[in-house]
Formats: sequence, structure tokens, C-alpha cells
Amino acid sequence: TWLRFFPPEQLLVLASEALFDGATIGAAMGRLGAFAGLPPEAARNEVLFRASPASVSGAPHENGRVYVAEAPPALSAELAEWLCPHNHRLAALLTQAALVGALQSDMPWLHAA
Repeated sequence: TWLRFFPPEQLLVLASEALFDGATIGAAMGRLGAFAGLPPEAARNEVLFRASPASVSGAPHENGRVYVAEAPPALSAELAEWLCPHNHRLAALLTQAALVGALQSDMPWLHAA
């Protein structure tokens, strides 16, 4: 793991969901900026909230992909079953290394793992 090479205080774990939600992206970018040692106003830079040229919806951080269908329920169940032990290990690692702390509320999958 990265923890073999870097101490926990040199790692930042952000929930990717926070980058796709207009209500939480500002706080997530603020945490990233603070972690990188940037002044608070850097996280409010308009370029961070501008849609990419690939965006089809005009939303920032949207990659332009259009999904035409949901995965079949049997496939979703199979993937969930396969991923479950891996999510358990990741949740334990993040919690034990104190890489999530109070942010567990931002990562509901940690509770489900």
C-alpha cells in the first residue's frame, strides 16, 4: 500500500462523490487546497468549477460519457459480492490509518463495507 512509502499525514483521501455534488465540491476542494498548502481563496478559483470541453451536461468534472443502460441486476449483484471483501479491507485500512476520521459520513460505503 501507499502507507509503506508515505506516512498517513502525507496522504489525503477524498470521497469522489464530493467532487460531483454542487453542495460539497467547495468543501472538498477547500480540503484539497489546505492539504496542498494553498491559500483558502485558491479553492474558490473559478477554473475548478468550469465544465471541461468534454462535458455534455455543462457540469464540472463530468467526462462526457453517456451511459445508455443500467447493468443487469445479476451482474450488479455478482460485482457487489466480489467487491465486498475488498471494500472491507479498504475500509479497515482507511480507518486504522486515520485517513478518514470524521469524513466517514462523506463515505457511506465505509459503513456498508
